[in-house]
Amino acid sequence: MIRLVFAIIVGFVVFVSAYIWNVPRLGFAPSSTASLSWTAPERDAEGNVLDDLSYYKVYWSQDLQNKSVNVEQTTEVLKEFTDLSPGVWYFWVSAVDESGNESEIVGPVEKRLGETGV
Repeated sequence: MIRLVFAIIVGFVVFVSAYIWNVPRLGFAPSSTASLSWTAPERDAEGNVLDDLSYYKVYWSQDLQNKSVNVEQTTEVLKEFTDLSPGVWYFWVSAVDESGNESEIVGPVEKRLGETGV
């Protein structure tokens, strides 16, 4: 905690105000969050208008060879990840239609977390 004191002089009278602020240390805290967004597909693999999209499958892992460590379904085109451990994370996305057919998995996208700096 840092105590900051301001003095204002008006004529011969001095007014003193004291404020106590919490001032963070310089530098950046290690990041533990990531955001992944994508564009919704308009056509299926055969070029037909995609009118039966059900949801997306989002995969994430710190192991580039094992994308199935974490899998979640979402109907949104944005996924927020929180409380990720430091290191390199990889993310993939696929689309699933109403019949359960899954598209090709797209990715990976790489995000490095936990680095500090000033």
